[in-house]
Amino acid sequence: MKLEQKKIIKKNYDNGELTYILFSSNEADKVLLTTLRSKVIHIAESKRTKPQQLKDAVLTICEGRFLTLQEIAEILNRNETHLRKTIITPLVESQELILKHPDKPTHMNQAYKTYNLFI
Repeated sequence: MKLEQKKIIKKNYDNGELTYILFSSNEADKVLLTTLRSKVIHIAESKRTKPQQLKDAVLTICEGRFLTLQEIAEILNRNETHLRKTIITPLVESQELILKHPDKPTHMNQAYKTYNLFI
């Protein structure tokens, strides 16, 4: 999982005291992956899932951030080709997901984000 070169600061409350933890990009990738996977763990650990459940999981993890197909597949523990054909493409066509590069749908760094009318 490759994020833009940013550092993430996480608030940590140890013994009632607020501290900040600074993560490098690699550490931040792991934290983000773990955080997103925890939201959809029941899907990631399931071998068989109904398409609507997978769509809902994709929309959940893509809320507020762009994720590549590879990242989505890794989080959901699914095959990229299957996800693209049966889940991602229909969500883009129904405008539930937006493209990071809408002018180039096959862009090598294409990523997807949940469409939110209020953003």
